[in-house]
Amino acid sequence: MVCKKSPRSDFEGDLFLAPELSGYRDTQTRKLVITTEYDDQGDDFRIVCLLEKVISVSHFDPDSRYAEWAIQ
Repeated sequence: MVCKKSPRSDFEGDLFLAPELSGYRDTQTRKLVITTEYDDQGDDFRIVCLLEKVISVSHFDPDSRYAEWAIQ
C-alpha cells in the first residue's frame, strides 16, 4: 500500500518512526539486506523525518513469503 494522499495545507509537523530493522535493497539481486536491528534501543527510540523530505510511504509485511531474512 502506497500513501498517495498529500497532507492538508494546514498540517504542521514531522514524521516519527519507531524502527525495528533497517538496511538496503541489493542492486544486483533486489533482495533486502538487513544491516541493523534496533531491539536494544528501548521503546522510546524514534527517528524523525522532515515531512517535506518524505517521498513515499508503504506497508511492509515482515511475514511475507517474498521477504528473505539474512541479517548480518
